[in-house]
Amino acid sequence: KVTQAQYCLKHKKQAVTFYCQPCAKLVCRDCTTTEHQPGPNHDPQEVSMAAEKFKAELQTLVEKTQATADALVKSEETVTRELTSITVNCKTVKEEVHKYFSQLRMKLNKEEDEVIDELLSMEVTDKKPFEQEKRDLAKTLQSSKDGLKSCTNILARDNDGEILTLRKQLEDRLPPLSTAQIQHEAL
Repeated sequence: KVTQAQYCLKHKKQAVTFYCQPCAKLVCRDCTTTEHQPGPNHDPQEVSMAAEKFKAELQTLVEKTQATADALVKSEETVTRELTSITVNCKTVKEEVHKYFSQLRMKLNKEEDEVIDELLSMEVTDKKPFEQEKRDLAKTLQSSKDGLKSCTNILARDNDGEILTLRKQLEDRLPPLSTAQIQHEAL
C-alpha cells in the first residue's frame, strides 16, 4: 500500500503504482507500457507485492544486525572488565613491589625504581590495544544501533514507497553491520 500518493514525474496525473525491479524505480501505469515495458530489462510489479518481498528481506537483515549488536555489547562489557582487571592487577603488583623494596631500601633504591618503571610501561602497553578495541567496538555498536533504528522506523511507518525508494541505501548499510566480525578473546 502507498500511504501518500506519489505521482509520476513523466506522466504528472498518474500515481506511481508499480515498481520496476531492475531499475529500482517507482513508475506509473503508463510507464509500464512505454519505457518500463515487461521484458528482459524491465520487470514492473505492483508496489505492494514488491514491497512485501523487500520487507521480509529487510526484517531478516534487522534480526541479523540486532544479533551482531548484542554480541558487540557483550564484547564491550568483556573489554571493560579486562581493563579494570589490568588496573587492579597492576595496583596489587605495585604494592607488593613497594613492600619488598621498602625492606631493602638502602641497598636497592635504584633497582626498585627500574622495576616500577617497567611495570608502568607494561600496564600502558597492555591497556593500549584494549582501549583501542573498546573505542572501535563503541563505534561499531553505535553504527549498528543507528542502522537498526533507521530501518525499524522505516518499517514502522509501513510506507511502501519510502521502503522501495530507500531500499538500495538500506541494503548497502545493513549487511556489513549484520555480519561484523567480533574478534576479541579474553586474556
